[in-house]
Amino acid sequence: MKRETINDMSGNKTNGLQINFCNGYTLSVGFGKAHYCENQDYGLYEEKTRQDVKPCPDMEVAVFNDTGFVRLGQYDDVAARVPVACLDILIQAARLEDWDQIRDLCDETRGAL
Repeated sequence: MKRETINDMSGNKTNGLQINFCNGYTLSVGFGKAHYCENQDYGLYEEKTRQDVKPCPDMEVAVFNDTGFVRLGQYDDVAARVPVACLDILIQAARLEDWDQIRDLCDETRGAL
């Protein structure tokens, strides 16, 4: 018997995506202009198309539901410069509501700011 855990995904061609889980939480990943990532300033003042977006090795991460954000740091609702290699772990942790694992992953990358 197949157990569904992801409701749907949405995204923007140049900035990121959101994964909406059946548990009511959303994992938001930003990797384009104005996000806390290597591409933060890339094309900030001009319109970019999908072809113009350069690959990004890191991303901004946030988790939230209808009542608000999951706190990812002492003062932060978003985590900056999280390696994209962590995405699969972040998806599983959000699905399982394992906020400690998400915070640990995000804390490991705070020195990169």
